[in-house]
Amino acid sequence: MKLAVLLAGAYLAGSVNFSILLFKILGREDPRRQCSGNAGVTNVYRQAGLLWAAVVLILDVGRALGVCWAALHMLPVSTVPWIGFSFIIGNRYPCFHQFRGGKGVAGYLGFTALISPISAGISALVWVLVYGIVRIPFIASFFMIAVLALGTIIACGFRTEAVEGTVATVLFISANHRQNVAAFFHKLTAHLAETKFVRTALTEEIDIGAFRVKPTPRMIAGLILVGLSYVLGWPAVAASGFLAFYQGEPLIAVIGGPAIYAISHLLFFAGAWLAGAEHVRILTRYGTKLLFKKLLNRKSTFESPDH
Repeated sequence: MKLAVLLAGAYLAGSVNFSILLFKILGREDPRRQCSGNAGVTNVYRQAGLLWAAVVLILDVGRALGVCWAALHMLPVSTVPWIGFSFIIGNRYPCFHQFRGGKGVAGYLGFTALISPISAGISALVWVLVYGIVRIPFIASFFMIAVLALGTIIACGFRTEAVEGTVATVLFISANHRQNVAAFFHKLTAHLAETKFVRTALTEEIDIGAFRVKPTPRMIAGLILVGLSYVLGWPAVAASGFLAFYQGEPLIAVIGGPAIYAISHLLFFAGAWLAGAEHVRILTRYGTKLLFKKLLNRKSTFESPDH
C-alpha cells in the first residue's frame, strides 16, 4: 500500500512543472513554444536568463529531494529507485500540463542527492567538465546520469530491485533525449561527409574487380578477421557491460571492455595484412559509400540539443 501511494504521489509531484508555472507568473509565453520546445532548465536559460534558470533548477532539485526523503523514510532503500522512476515519468508526462514536460535530468539529480550525496556532487562536476569540452548540454547530461546511476546502485548495495529501477530510469531519461541524439548524429554525419576520405568514397566509382578474382584462403581468412573485428568492437564492449550488470561484477566491464576493444583492433590489422591492403581499402570505401548515402538521404525532423 505504501509503495502504491508513493508511486502515485511521486508521479503527481513530478507533474508540477516549475518552468511552465514560472513563465505564467512572469507573464511570458509557454516555454514549450520557443527554442527547443522543452520545459526544462536549459530552455528557461535560453528564454529568461541565468537567474530564472537557477530558480527553476533549485525548485526542481528541492522537490526531488522531498520526494526522495519521503521514500527513504517509508520504504526499503532497494525500492526507492522505482519511486524516482515514477517521479521522472511525471516530469516528462505531467498530467497538469497536457503531458508535455521536461526530460528529467535536474529532477534525477535532486532525487539521487539523498541516496548518494557523493555521486551527486561528482556528477555535477562531471557535467561542468564535459560541457566545457563539448559544449553540448545533453552529452554532459548523459555523463551526469551515468555517475548518478552508478552511485545509486552502489548505495543500494547492488540489490536487484534497485538496479532494475535505476536502469529503467536511465533508459527512460535517455529515450527522452532521442531527438537530441538524432540531431547530433545528423550534424556529425554532415561533418564527416566533408572529409576527404568520405568525399572520395561518395564521388568516385569504386572498382571491385579485385574481388572477381578467385579468392585465396589467405584472403578469405583476412576478410573474416576484418569482419570479426567490427563484431568484437563496440557491440562486444556493450555486451560486457550487460554481463557485468547481470553478474554483479563491475570488473567484467572495467577490464573486459578495453581488452575486447584492443583485441578487435589487433584482429583488424591482422586481417588487413592477410587479405591485402588493396582488398581492405576497396571494402572500406564501398562500405563507407553505402553507409553515407543512406545517412545523407535520410529525412528527419530534429530539435536543438537541450536538457
